[in-house]
Amino acid sequence: MQDNESAEAQVRKAFAALDALDVAVLAALVSDDIHTRLGNSEPVDGKEAFVKTAEGFAASIAAVRHEIHSLWAIDDAVIAEMDVHYKRHDGKELTLPCCNTFREIGRASCRERV
Repeated sequence: MQDNESAEAQVRKAFAALDALDVAVLAALVSDDIHTRLGNSEPVDGKEAFVKTAEGFAASIAAVRHEIHSLWAIDDAVIAEMDVHYKRHDGKELTLPCCNTFREIGRASCRERV
């Protein structure tokens, strides 16, 4: 079982890095063998592929902001319920409800589902 407070803090740091579009900080928070999946895209395995995907995401939008409504830490998982506010390069804005699941936070490996 993980320390729930530190796991929640790690997830908040990850969202702060995303909101700053700071891929370097985000990459430092994940393990070398990260496994992640963004929506209906194909899963991504490994830090190098994760960084490439994160850089592509950061380049595709002008800004992003995660508005966390609830955060639960249960066993080896942290679940975040939120609204994600996107600003496109053309100035249009979009807000989507979202629920992310992070597993094995603060361990040698990390798995997340976005």
